[in-house]
Amino acid sequence: MSLHIPSPGELPAAKPDFDADKYLKGRRSLGVGLIVVGAINAVFLTIGYVNSWHLMATLDETDKIIEIGALALNVLFLAALLACGIWNIVARRGTSIAPIIIALVLSALTLTFAVINSVDALMSTGRMPAVAAILINVALLIQAIRLLRMKPVVTTPGPVRESVHPFYTP
Repeated sequence: MSLHIPSPGELPAAKPDFDADKYLKGRRSLGVGLIVVGAINAVFLTIGYVNSWHLMATLDETDKIIEIGALALNVLFLAALLACGIWNIVARRGTSIAPIIIALVLSALTLTFAVINSVDALMSTGRMPAVAAILINVALLIQAIRLLRMKPVVTTPGPVRESVHPFYTP
């Protein structure tokens, strides 16, 4: 009895594990998720400052400067979330991983802030209000990591545009 060893022509062609549709949907969902998280945080930030703005009159100058600085940093962070979400949606057909890396960093920061806020609320009020925010941020973090692990397939040599851009269809 002999063992049949297939020739290379008999073997099935190797299929890359990269799925362009999943990659595009993943980039879009990451961008939309960042925009939604940024919008939700903007709403809660606005509500928080509107409800406590009358307390600014009771603060001295140093505390007012600290509060205004904290507000400015929150607004810049929200702008970064929204801009990164838009960037991921606009650049979803590209091969650059920079938007995904920035989304990963911002998601990790947002998750850290949500955990800190939850622990603070738990210690001060005895209730845990931000469980949904933590879960959304964990989902965004997982999505960014999943997209970074996907490797775009470089096509066979041909025109420059084809070899550089895996989503190019003539």
